[in-house]
Amino acid sequence: MLLCLYSRHKSFYIFNMIYIRQLIESFLSEHFRLSAAGQIGITSFLLVFSLVLISFAVVLLFLRLIVPLIRWGTKRTTNLIDDILLNPKVLTAFGWCIPFFIFDAHISDCFPSASPRMLLRGIHIIVNIYGLIAIILFIAEVINIAHLFLSESKRYKDYHLGGIFQAFKIIIYCVGGIILIAMLIGQSPLNILTGLGASAAIIMLVFKDPILGFLASIQLTSNRMLKKEDWVAIEKMGINGKVEEVSLTTVKIRNFDNSISTVPPYTLVSDSFQNWSEMQQIGARRVKRSLYIDIHSIQPCTDENGNDTTNLSLFRRHVEKMIDDNPLVIKELNHLVRQLAPTPHGLPIEVWFYLSETDFQVYENLAAEFMERLIASLPLFNLRCYQALSSFDVMQQK
Repeated sequence: MLLCLYSRHKSFYIFNMIYIRQLIESFLSEHFRLSAAGQIGITSFLLVFSLVLISFAVVLLFLRLIVPLIRWGTKRTTNLIDDILLNPKVLTAFGWCIPFFIFDAHISDCFPSASPRMLLRGIHIIVNIYGLIAIILFIAEVINIAHLFLSESKRYKDYHLGGIFQAFKIIIYCVGGIILIAMLIGQSPLNILTGLGASAAIIMLVFKDPILGFLASIQLTSNRMLKKEDWVAIEKMGINGKVEEVSLTTVKIRNFDNSISTVPPYTLVSDSFQNWSEMQQIGARRVKRSLYIDIHSIQPCTDENGNDTTNLSLFRRHVEKMIDDNPLVIKELNHLVRQLAPTPHGLPIEVWFYLSETDFQVYENLAAEFMERLIASLPLFNLRCYQALSSFDVMQQK
């Protein structure tokens, strides 16, 4: 009886409900005195109960025997498709679809042809609802596993696929919900869709964020604008940190102060944001810092140093040599020392070069050490760094 394969052939049944009905009726008539209606009712109940037991026995056999064998076989292949479709979670979800196929094939044989139509219709609705839920969960599990495998693969790991897969699941759930409502009210799903079309404005208002998020996810994915673990900065919102999660309606970012910021995906598409991931992939991070020189300290060089230049010009050449001699500076990329327009705070001298260290702490230490060496070398050229007058300076003058 554990074999539930079924054939529609006129004279061949691997699992014969008619034969089981005859056995039950024979047993009841021999051991119990029941009316005709009572015997029919108890027989139908026992047939349904035996069908439930057989269904779950088949599910247990499938999960405990067939699934481990399939898992053993898929581990010895390199194909991605079988890893998705024959994943243990997918097979488990499929296993719970088996009772639906068994009930759908045999539930009509559990009741006599003269049974009330309302009873048969109600039982068929219950069976179909179970089958619909099981199939939807199976498809959703396939989508989950596909997302997991694709997001971990080398080819697709740089694509943001979470929002797209979530949209697929929402579509599956919506279609399943429409079919479920159609089953309960006995109408065609097309009639329900026609009614929903009349209220499209309300639907657009209710599902505005998921719709905008889905469209934004497509843009973010197709243009490779954002993915998990990217370092992003949104100055307008004061956000600066790493992307932890990208879903259909939100992008979760952990700031460097360990606070969490959530941003709708369509905000990243409509507004600008800064993504530092390319800098980390290339392995080159720019140092761009300025030093304000007191204009009164800029003087022509004496005869000893040459009189065709200034101490500031010699200082700039000194800084250029410091950059060239630094082994951590990437020489193939732009590096320069330039003079900017004078300001009320002095004459800015800007250094611009790229370090091969992209780690935040290491980068900041190297940049700070470089600027400290510049400031410390200013007295060698009779230059002063501009600094606003403070109360300490006033006290010193007294």
